[in-house]
Amino acid sequence: QTDCGFCDTANEFFHSYPGAAETPLENNANEFHFAFRNPTVYIRALSQPIREAMYLMERGTNTSADRIDYLSPDILEDLLNADCEGLPDMGLRFSRQVIESCKPRNFAQLSKITGMTHSIGLWLDNAEYLLGSGIPLDQMISCREDIYCTIRDALIRHGCTDYGFAVTVMENARRGRYLKNGMSESDRALLLDLELPEWFIDSLCKCKYLFLKSDSIRYTRDSMIFQWYKLHYPEIFREVMTTYYDEM
Repeated sequence: QTDCGFCDTANEFFHSYPGAAETPLENNANEFHFAFRNPTVYIRALSQPIREAMYLMERGTNTSADRIDYLSPDILEDLLNADCEGLPDMGLRFSRQVIESCKPRNFAQLSKITGMTHSIGLWLDNAEYLLGSGIPLDQMISCREDIYCTIRDALIRHGCTDYGFAVTVMENARRGRYLKNGMSESDRALLLDLELPEWFIDSLCKCKYLFLKSDSIRYTRDSMIFQWYKLHYPEIFREVMTTYYDEM
């Protein structure tokens, strides 16, 4: 059982995802690793071991995580340049590859990447192609709230104060209903009437599971805090993280 709910449904999602391996590399109560044949992707949800690692880091360094300036220029520069080897979550090869592709410039864009890498059907064969076609990262879908806010704002621009349609589309996309059953002609027509671009509509139709924005921000913050410990207390960082992750 995890604190974000991701792992509770990840096994079902990944086994039915095109290109997923027959079985997860590891499967326990705290983390999920999945192998993709092309390319190889590792996805893992932060869980109780990371909370424990944070606690041990605080004790070993006598520095509370709450007092760390995780937005300091040196920390941000390291992560923006994908120099995050050994970190939970962002240190995974898949996350580093996405960071290198997107070339984020700030915390907000790093959080968007976290949302993309923890969602299913959002980066592979979706956002990665949009990025290559020139769509700005800031405009792409990275979490559930992006869909809701984009459609809500379009409704407001057209003088509508009922945002129920935005909720409906968000729910259908985040649960993979459009991917499984296709989008109804009425939904597509209304989205086009709201002057939303075709790429946005096609993108949300490829989603199978969407991460929460609040979790994206929290995971990004945690990664930056770990990066601070890694930079200032490398030996303690290495000792603590090796306790929980053999590959660190």
